[in-house]
Amino acid sequence: MLAAIGAGQGVFPFPEQAARYHQRPDVAFVPIRDAPPVEWRFLWRHGNGTALVRAFAQTAKDTLSTRAAIR
Repeated sequence: MLAAIGAGQGVFPFPEQAARYHQRPDVAFVPIRDAPPVEWRFLWRHGNGTALVRAFAQTAKDTLSTRAAIR
């Protein structure tokens, strides 16, 4: 997506974090101030969830649950 934008072939609404982690000299990140916040999720294709992917997702879920309980 960023390559297409950099080539002048379109625009795309990226979350704010993209500007921090994916800087490119050919792409300008312009904030959309009245847009709702973006929620991140782990996704993978149905049937491609290996044991390693499932373990990673479970660890992330457990970490979030632990952080929420501490608050």
